[in-house]
Amino acid sequence: MKSFNIVVCASGGGGNFRSLIKYQCDYGYHISLLIVDRECPAIKIAKENAEKNHISAEKYTAYCGNIIDDKALVEQIGTGYDLLCANIVADVLIGMSGIFGGFIKDGGTLIVSGIIDQRKDEVLDRLKAEGFELIEIREKEDWVAASFRK
Repeated sequence: MKSFNIVVCASGGGGNFRSLIKYQCDYGYHISLLIVDRECPAIKIAKENAEKNHISAEKYTAYCGNIIDDKALVEQIGTGYDLLCANIVADVLIGMSGIFGGFIKDGGTLIVSGIIDQRKDEVLDRLKAEGFELIEIREKEDWVAASFRK
């Protein structure tokens, strides 16, 4: 069984990790999932959504905090993740861009979304400047998502 360690920033109530847990069930992967959101109500909603979808608490860990300012939280989260998903507005993605690499192992993947089209180049250029290789861009209406390799 393949194993993946994933961190999700700003999960927005758990939709991101529900799909990851479903992926685990459908394809036989073991996923260690960590959810981080600076809005504590979002963590509560994510946990409620997990329970409603029969996802046990052993499948994930959830933290409420600001990883830009809280060095202890950054240490608690750790390193070596295969995948980091961040669905956050452009200003926060730019602010976090310098710390994403510390969470992801070499060869790992960063997926960013929640970017309005007008800010796309600014976010993508900043992540490339941090050493990430752009792999794919997806656009729908005025929204942009992109994946990068570390």
